[in-house]
Amino acid sequence: MKIGISIAIIVAIVINCIVGILIFSHYQKSKINNDETLNSQVESPKDNEMSSEKKILLSDLAPTVTNQASTSSAIDKVATKQLSDTEKLYVIATAANTIVSDTERRRAWQRELYNYNGETGLEEHLKSIGISQDEYKARIEKQLVVNTYLEKVASPYITNEAVLEFYNSLPEAERDEFDYMESSIRQTLLASQMVALRDVLLGQ
Repeated sequence: MKIGISIAIIVAIVINCIVGILIFSHYQKSKINNDETLNSQVESPKDNEMSSEKKILLSDLAPTVTNQASTSSAIDKVATKQLSDTEKLYVIATAANTIVSDTERRRAWQRELYNYNGETGLEEHLKSIGISQDEYKARIEKQLVVNTYLEKVASPYITNEAVLEFYNSLPEAERDEFDYMESSIRQTLLASQMVALRDVLLGQ
């Protein structure tokens, strides 16, 4: 049986509040040092230039062209914010010597090919937004580094006790056998904790 969405969200929020405090205290000191590093390493693109990463983000956020200036402006602001956040997290992750495995790179690329119905579909998409495959792979690599770092730091907080507590908090009617649900519960808690860690590192 599927986990009740509302129950899962509520429990995850409670767990995040507790674990988030621990993470915040653990990272607050490093964040102060990171701020200085970020200021010196994160560069803003020139006003008259659009980076390949921003082109990708804009294509993701607005799959169809819109003539509404206000909507386009809002999408542009979201893309700019996401780029800035990713750059900050990437600096932190690389400073921690985060390494992405070749296996994870292959999986990520296969996911992209699947999303665009193969190599031809992806190439057509990249051509439509004016970037090369190498630029696209560089963007994927950057996100992999960030995600690998967040997962590595957040994973120790997803203890067996936390997983069992989440399971026991579910209404009995929504439970399957623990062994069957354990993996999905662990992934749910990990994803939620990675978001909490991300917000702490970005000062949000």
